Amino acid sequence: MRALESQVLQLVRICRNALPSLNHTLSERLALLGFPGVQITASDVVYMRGDLTHDAVSRIVSELVDEPFCSLIETSVLGDDVRRSDSDLGHKDVVDVEVLRRLGVTDRVADQYMHSAARMGYEIEAVTGMYYELSGCDSLSAEDMARLINAVLCNPVIET
Repeated sequence: MRALESQVLQLVRICRNALPSLNHTLSERLALLGFPGVQITASDVVYMRGDLTHDAVSRIVSELVDEPFCSLIETSVLGDDVRRSDSDLGHKDVVDVEVLRRLGVTDRVADQYMHSAARMGYEIEAVTGMYYELSGCDSLSAEDMARLINAVLCNPVIET
């Protein structure tokens, strides 16, 4: 296998639904914190980077990511500009939030994806996290959204 530095890299985002019980639990926690009208849909998210063709991505997804208990939402190849600004938070009825591990924090699931892909013949880098869709947020300020995210969805010490 060639080193990643010498390859043309693609960033692939794979998103799949989490279990409905997680959505219910998170919505209940938000209600206890004073956000009773906010509903959450949670999904696992995996970012993979490597010299991956469409067929390679399909094989990795079908053999490593796709599970019978979680339906796959999307698989997409991303460009360089994938970050959202903090100004996207608040004053929207539906807000998308992604929570990923900070650099240097152990991501055992991502490590397993990298090792398994290597056994399949693909050298990749991977990061895992959660993707949340929050509805009923139209009356929340950006400060309330930040409090909601840091109290329920993200551990700011290890996640961003």
